[in-house]
Amino acid sequence: MFNNIRSPCFLNSCKTTPNTSSTDKKGCHRYWPFVWLTTFIFGVCVVCIWLVIRKIHNDAEEVKIIDTTTKSFEYYTSVKNTEDSWNIENITVETEVTSNRKIYTREDWGARESLANDTEYLTHPIRLVVIGHTAGRYCESHDNCSYIVCAIQNWQVGSLAFVDIGYNFLVGGDGGIYEGVGWNITNSLSKNCLFVTFIGNYIYDELKKQQEEALMDLLEYTVNIGYMDINYKLVGHNQVKSTLSPGKNVINFIKNLNNYYAENIILL
Repeated sequence: MFNNIRSPCFLNSCKTTPNTSSTDKKGCHRYWPFVWLTTFIFGVCVVCIWLVIRKIHNDAEEVKIIDTTTKSFEYYTSVKNTEDSWNIENITVETEVTSNRKIYTREDWGARESLANDTEYLTHPIRLVVIGHTAGRYCESHDNCSYIVCAIQNWQVGSLAFVDIGYNFLVGGDGGIYEGVGWNITNSLSKNCLFVTFIGNYIYDELKKQQEEALMDLLEYTVNIGYMDINYKLVGHNQVKSTLSPGKNVINFIKNLNNYYAENIILL
């Protein structure tokens, strides 16, 4: 039934044969601008679709944590003293670490409530600090860093079945310190360490001086308020677990800190 349907000029009849008249050739050639325009528009559409897919993929990857453990941990809503917990009655904690350095609280960055039913406390005084990175997108402003911290919490709680964000503190590219589960509550690694992470992927991202200073200020302050032993050991995430965290650029920095410990450690 299709034998009498004439094929489009630009598909079949453009083939030159001895019997092709000059009029047929000219009529056929009229279609070539249409062919090129159609091809161009199609190519643009393909590129746009690819860019959209890539953007969606990057947004999903920005909060991906390399080798993040699925172990549950607990979060606190207030400082409490129990019979088997370390006595912290005389410790006063301020959000101003130094005159120009602030700890942004959970309320500041818009944290969701913890899903923990019971609270598991860190062992005090803290004798081990583990430094990691989030392996996601870098941030340079308070608003952007807050958004990323919130996204990390949502991802860890929603996808990894955590009861809260997995870090005690996070350090942003803005030089800000962001409260995770704080000084008292167990992180995603162990109750026997403080887990501090840099926001970004420091296999590639460069660590800025303000970030280095923020970490040192936080550690010094933690010792000064009595939460951490002055002779604490500091290690990279890769020294307690098989992971690329905290990235070579962070490792190069922490190796020069006074409390850095070069050996691998088994967390209990």
